Amino acid sequence: AKLGPLSFLGGRLRHFDVIDSPYSLFINSGGITAPLLQIEYDGPVFFYSSRWIELNRSSTMVTPAWTTGYPDRGANVKTYGIKLGEMRFGLQDAAVYSNKYFDLEYFLNPLPQYFIQYSKTTSGRPWYANTNENDMLGLFWDWNRPGDFSMNAQFLMDDFNVYWLGVGEHNPWKAALTFGGRLETKAGSFGFYA
Repeated sequence: AKLGPLSFLGGRLRHFDVIDSPYSLFINSGGITAPLLQIEYDGPVFFYSSRWIELNRSSTMVTPAWTTGYPDRGANVKTYGIKLGEMRFGLQDAAVYSNKYFDLEYFLNPLPQYFIQYSKTTSGRPWYANTNENDMLGLFWDWNRPGDFSMNAQFLMDDFNVYWLGVGEHNPWKAALTFGGRLETKAGSFGFYA
């Protein structure tokens, strides 16, 4: 459903990342189907989306580690961006949580999910949630000139922390980068991605 610059999407659907790359970092580039809900605002300069994705629910698949089935899991991916002519710049924010497949606050609250996770999982607060939740952040850029070329880059980081200051636990830092583009010619489309 579309209401001006706002759109709403729901169902078991193929979904893709905000950048068009075979090596996208937040959402599988193969367009895997999943139950999802999405709220999106696409204005002339600013765009935002919040997408809930059901990862698994009521699983009966057992393994030595999960003798009663995999725990329920869900994810929420938010995208904040600006448009400057044919270019887009933005921030991506993904929260993954287990022992539940949907979290209304992650989906509806427009704050970056790091702050939602921090407020929900810090003990001693009246609304403390004792669940396993993780947040990943990233940046993206793309430049699309239809009929001529397209270029994009995406960066993801996870578990960056300040343990060396005596805060939190020592987790290994993780990061990923992808970039590439396509050139449209009379002979066809040529691309390079890494």
